[in-house]
Amino acid sequence: MKVIAVIITFYPEITALKKMLASLNKQGIDAVVVDNSPNQVLLDLSLSEDHIIYNSQNVGIAKAQNLGIEAALNQDADFICFFDQDSKIPTNFYSDMIYGKDPKVHSVYCPVVVDEKTGQELPSFKLSKLGLPEKIYNKNSIKNVSVDLAISSGSVVSSNTFRITGLMDDKLFIDLVDFEWCFRCIHHNIPIVCIPTVQLLHSIGDRESKVPFGGSVHSPFRTYYKTRNPFYLLTKFHIPFLYSFKLILSSNIQLFLSVVFGQNRRQHFQSGYKGIRDGLIFLTNRKKS
Repeated sequence: MKVIAVIITFYPEITALKKMLASLNKQGIDAVVVDNSPNQVLLDLSLSEDHIIYNSQNVGIAKAQNLGIEAALNQDADFICFFDQDSKIPTNFYSDMIYGKDPKVHSVYCPVVVDEKTGQELPSFKLSKLGLPEKIYNKNSIKNVSVDLAISSGSVVSSNTFRITGLMDDKLFIDLVDFEWCFRCIHHNIPIVCIPTVQLLHSIGDRESKVPFGGSVHSPFRTYYKTRNPFYLLTKFHIPFLYSFKLILSSNIQLFLSVVFGQNRRQHFQSGYKGIRDGLIFLTNRKKS
């Protein structure tokens, strides 16, 4: 059974990346590294041409993942897993996440993801009957848990699944890419299962600072996509209206907090304004077409 990990990088710390590749190799998992760095910084990696993709620019998470998925499919992968450049691979990843699984079955598996800096578990989500997300924490569960939405880092997908769901939506660029794809899994009745025995350390990047009420301020670059992309989701028939509407409200609250408490207030305001403007323009154009 062939398993290939797709790793997206952007100016990675080379030593840490080498350790990740070595850890995957010990568990019999090959890797395709897709680098979004404008300059080629991975020349020290001993990977063949079909295992490294240089984009020479930041093409976004979604498109980079798609390039990695296509490369893995071309190499006849049975399962494809996803990691960020700073993921810490647990030693039981293959044994608990992949071993014994049937690659012919359309399926998605995800680990418990833990914030490396705080030690707190990042939640998965179940959807209410109205389509609103409810946080669930699986760290202390003794059984596998069915979830609806999970981040892509550490997830394992049978290759056949992509023939049903399609690839990632590269118009989203970075934010909500994984959740939008999860909604497609729900639409096609493809289960997403959390394996609580596997705990993946994950560093949440791009955070400027903490703000009141427990939130975090990301960079102005991320602010644009966080305010724009919920409008995009409104046009997706497989995503509940209330889910997208809630994201629009929460992203605007986050924008307000970023403008009031962030380090780059003017940039946040400009990015948020452009995001809302472009989101509304996208909605208007879709209605006209």
